[in-house]
Amino acid sequence: MFGRKNDKAMRATMRRLIKKEVNEIAEKERKRIIIETTEDNRDQQKNGSGTQFRAQVLFEMTKAFGQKGENKVFNNSFLKATNLLSYIRELWKKKNSE
Repeated sequence: MFGRKNDKAMRATMRRLIKKEVNEIAEKERKRIIIETTEDNRDQQKNGSGTQFRAQVLFEMTKAFGQKGENKVFNNSFLKATNLLSYIRELWKKKNSE
Protein backbone atom coordinates (compact mmCIF):
# COMPACT_ATOMS: atom_id res chain seq x y z
CA MET A 1 0.00 0.00 0.00
CA PHE A 2 2.73 2.46 0.95
CA GLY A 3 5.28 1.02 -1.39
CA ARG A 4 8.16 -1.35 -0.91
CA LYS A 5 10.70 1.32 0.08
CA ASN A 6 8.54 2.62 2.94
CA ASP A 7 7.80 -0.93 4.06
CA LYS A 8 11.51 -1.78 4.28
CA ALA A 9 12.21 1.40 6.22
CA MET A 10 9.35 0.67 8.61
CA ARG A 11 10.61 -2.88 9.24
CA ALA A 12 14.14 -1.59 9.85
CA THR A 13 12.80 0.96 12.32
CA MET A 14 10.82 -1.73 14.13
CA ARG A 15 13.93 -3.95 14.35
CA ARG A 16 15.92 -1.08 15.87
CA LEU A 17 13.16 -0.33 18.38
CA ILE A 18 12.89 -3.99 19.39
CA LYS A 19 16.67 -4.28 19.83
CA LYS A 20 16.69 -1.11 21.92
CA GLU A 21 13.84 -2.41 24.09
CA VAL A 22 15.52 -5.80 24.59
CA ASN A 23 18.82 -4.15 25.50
CA GLU A 24 17.11 -1.89 28.04
CA ILE A 25 15.38 -4.88 29.65
CA ALA A 26 18.65 -6.83 29.76
CA GLU A 27 20.50 -3.85 31.27
CA LYS A 28 17.84 -3.39 33.99
CA GLU A 29 17.96 -7.11 34.76
CA ARG A 30 21.77 -7.04 34.95
CA LYS A 31 21.71 -4.09 37.37
CA ARG A 32 19.03 -5.78 39.49
CA ILE A 33 21.12 -8.97 39.67
CA ILE A 34 24.15 -6.98 40.83
CA ILE A 35 22.11 -5.21 43.51
CA GLU A 36 20.51 -8.46 44.70
CA THR A 37 23.79 -10.35 44.91
CA THR A 38 25.53 -7.43 46.63
CA GLU A 39 22.83 -7.28 49.30
CA ASP A 40 22.83 -11.06 49.76
CA ASN A 41 26.61 -11.16 49.97
CA ARG A 42 26.75 -8.71 52.87
CA ASP A 43 25.53 -11.50 55.12
CA GLN A 44 27.80 -14.10 53.54
CA GLN A 45 31.00 -12.04 53.66
CA LYS A 46 31.33 -12.48 57.41
CA ASN A 47 32.56 -16.03 56.87
CA GLY A 48 34.33 -15.29 53.57
CA SER A 49 32.14 -17.38 51.25
CA GLY A 50 30.28 -14.36 49.82
CA THR A 51 33.33 -13.11 47.96
CA GLN A 52 33.70 -16.37 46.10
CA PHE A 53 29.99 -16.43 45.24
CA ARG A 54 30.11 -12.83 43.96
CA ALA A 55 33.13 -13.63 41.80
CA GLN A 56 31.25 -16.57 40.28
CA VAL A 57 28.18 -14.39 39.61
CA LEU A 58 30.29 -11.68 37.95
CA PHE A 59 32.01 -14.33 35.83
CA GLU A 60 28.63 -15.64 34.62
CA MET A 61 27.44 -12.09 33.90
CA THR A 62 30.48 -11.20 31.82
CA LYS A 63 30.04 -14.46 29.94
CA ALA A 64 26.41 -13.59 29.19
CA PHE A 65 26.75 -9.86 28.54
CA GLY A 66 30.25 -9.53 27.09
CA GLN A 67 33.61 -8.42 28.44
CA LYS A 68 33.59 -6.19 31.54
CA GLY A 69 29.79 -6.37 31.65
CA GLU A 70 29.29 -4.11 28.63
CA ASN A 71 25.88 -4.49 27.03
CA LYS A 72 26.41 -5.98 23.58
CA VAL A 73 23.53 -6.42 21.17
CA PHE A 74 22.29 -10.00 21.28
CA ASN A 75 19.29 -11.26 19.38
CA ASN A 76 18.28 -13.19 22.47
CA SER A 77 19.66 -10.98 25.26
CA PHE A 78 16.38 -11.06 27.18
CA LEU A 79 16.47 -14.85 27.13
CA LYS A 80 20.09 -14.78 28.32
CA ALA A 81 19.16 -12.41 31.15
CA THR A 82 16.33 -14.65 32.36
CA ASN A 83 18.49 -17.77 32.07
CA LEU A 84 21.24 -16.03 33.99
CA LEU A 85 18.84 -15.03 36.73
CA SER A 86 17.54 -18.58 37.14
CA TYR A 87 21.14 -19.89 37.13
CA ILE A 88 22.10 -17.44 39.88
CA ARG A 89 19.07 -18.43 41.95
CA GLU A 90 20.07 -22.10 41.65
CA LEU A 91 23.63 -21.23 42.72
CA TRP A 92 22.29 -19.31 45.68
CA LYS A 93 20.04 -22.22 46.75
CA LYS A 94 23.01 -24.60 46.55
CA LYS A 95 25.18 -22.20 48.53
CA ASN A 96 22.58 -21.82 51.30
CA SER A 97 21.90 -25.56 51.52
CA GLU A 98 25.56 -26.40 52.21
